[in-house]
Amino acid sequence: MSMNAVTLRKCRVAQRLMDQNDLGLTAAAKRAKTTPRTLKKYFKDVGVKIRRHGTGQYRLVLPPKQLSEKFLRRMADGDSATKAAKALNTTVKKMRYQRLPVQTPSGVRYYPIIRKDSIGKRWSPNFKWVSENSVVVYGYLLGLGDTIQGHDTQIGPNAKATVADPNYADIWWQVDFNSFDSTLKGKNLIEKYKKPIVELLKRELQTPAINNAALVALFGTNTKVSSAAALASRTGNFKLTELENLLERYDIHMG
Repeated sequence: MSMNAVTLRKCRVAQRLMDQNDLGLTAAAKRAKTTPRTLKKYFKDVGVKIRRHGTGQYRLVLPPKQLSEKFLRRMADGDSATKAAKALNTTVKKMRYQRLPVQTPSGVRYYPIIRKDSIGKRWSPNFKWVSENSVVVYGYLLGLGDTIQGHDTQIGPNAKATVADPNYADIWWQVDFNSFDSTLKGKNLIEKYKKPIVELLKRELQTPAINNAALVALFGTNTKVSSAAALASRTGNFKLTELENLLERYDIHMG
């Protein structure tokens, strides 16, 4: 192979991009800062097969065994088995014989990656794809009498400092999960997990468990607050929630 070390490295980067990022040959070559012609020569020299699609793009031709995860991911994203196989330069006939290991009480067993439905006779994934998601859950902070705290014009991760009122703050609570693994995505994921997440936060932040006699005494100097506390049977040196103690506001809670 008459390629220098730098060119070889670029071609290997391009090959990895085609494999892992599902890029065509031209796009991968451009990103790796080499040329399609050089990349084709490299593939020919090392024995890597490529095939031209109907769109004109060249794609890697990998053995079915190496395509199982990509195939399942495409089906998880909504592709039919036929469409997923075609995109990966293979066939459903080949993919139906691919298996993945599963740890069972009796040891490791290998299961087919797809199965045919008994009703619709369509191929369905035999495994659920677990994807990494970024999840943000947020809401208002409410005070005594459930009054919304702050300016009440912006809330959540899309709030912008340029829109904010310099004299009156927008206030909300927000929790971010940068890596939330689930077989669900988007709206389905939020619908399933938002309520449990909020309930967990409320248990942690709104359960009276903190002693702070000075703050309780300060609350008692406010007639409205002391009346509300008495109605809630919070008398004497009562315990505070994490939010009350942190924000120094009586009955501050999540909406």
